[in-house]
Amino acid sequence: MRPRSNDALRAEIAKAVPYLTRPLSMRSPEYVDDVIPLDGAYAWDLWVAAARNDMEAAVDALERDPNLVHAQRWYCFPLTMAVWTGNADMVEFLLGRGADPGRSRFMYYSWDRLLRVADARGFGDVAEVLLAEVRRRFDYDPDFHPVVAEAIEQKDMTRLEEGLQARPDLRLKTDALGQTGLIWGAITRQTEVIDRFLAFGADVEARRADGSTAVLVSDPVT
Repeated sequence: MRPRSNDALRAEIAKAVPYLTRPLSMRSPEYVDDVIPLDGAYAWDLWVAAARNDMEAAVDALERDPNLVHAQRWYCFPLTMAVWTGNADMVEFLLGRGADPGRSRFMYYSWDRLLRVADARGFGDVAEVLLAEVRRRFDYDPDFHPVVAEAIEQKDMTRLEEGLQARPDLRLKTDALGQTGLIWGAITRQTEVIDRFLAFGADVEARRADGSTAVLVSDPVT
């Protein structure tokens, strides 16, 4: 049984959904804000269906073109609309059809932010669906960031060692973006951290939400 959600806020948001206006850029039959050109009208249909929790319309849209699940606008996707409006069933449906907020190279509204939105709005059922998916994809643990990532960010090896001694199970876990300790070490250019996680058996080929590995994020060009 899913946890209760903020039904009052959900109802207030539902009142505003009919007033959504399709952006001019999505009125083109060759709308491009991703790697795949889409029909803007069809893309907007799925966005509205996600916001309204209109499952029938969402199914029809994706049968027309499965790539519509990736229809992006200002870092957001149909999945983003479903999370914002508190539609857990729609979130689950879109994830099952391949929705991936990490697909945006900016990762602005990726898994971590969507989780925060669901939590802040009291949409516990939405958060539960997102958490299950992030854990499945990345072996995510919510304690990874405060115990591992923060210590690495602060370049505090003592804190990192103490944290991992207390929670050795976090050595190969990730944050909500799929970033391992090895990736964090590469991001912060700390060879000591990199060596430590390699000794733990960290996967050099592990990819975070945007597809980058530790090698890619360590490249100054990226």
